[in-house]
Amino acid sequence: KVIPEVDSYRYSKIAALASAAGNVTAGYTPSESDIYNKIKEDIAAIQDKVGDGEQLVITMAIPVATILDNSSQISKKLDVTDFAQGNVNLKVKSIDGIPIIKVPSARMKSKYVINDGVTAGQEEGGIVPATTAVDINWIITVRRCPIAISKTDKIRIFTPDVNQKADAWKLDYRKYHDLWIPKNKIDGVWVNTK
Repeated sequence: KVIPEVDSYRYSKIAALASAAGNVTAGYTPSESDIYNKIKEDIAAIQDKVGDGEQLVITMAIPVATILDNSSQISKKLDVTDFAQGNVNLKVKSIDGIPIIKVPSARMKSKYVINDGVTAGQEEGGIVPATTAVDINWIITVRRCPIAISKTDKIRIFTPDVNQKADAWKLDYRKYHDLWIPKNKIDGVWVNTK
């Protein structure tokens, strides 16, 4: 439950910051006939601001990535690239050496409502897309632009003998996290939404 919520919050925040800076292509419904051209236009828009020497990353909703994979325009232009994130090395598809990271579409919304767990109708907690949210097709970022921070508070572990609610292990912790994009780096972000 934690990872999808952190991802959703971060992607929606990137979209909000990019939109506030005017770095957005809005109202595009992906289709096989023109998706490659749209991605290339967005890549050109970001490279026009930051130059072509910066390492870019494309984060794309899985249904949109499927449309891209099926496009006759791109069949010969997709490559497989190594993408290292921390100590994990992945093989991902890429366009012109720019890796495409596929993300479930439920995490790629422009705005979420964070349920407090107390108010009526919000007892389950968690997050849900806002009624005004739009789908994010893809986010193109200079790899060093978004600064994501995360801190996990002290983890408390309860054995099945101590846990009063179930015959199971229980873990309690708090996760503090946020994402920042400094004003001088916002040109390194471009978002495409439906």
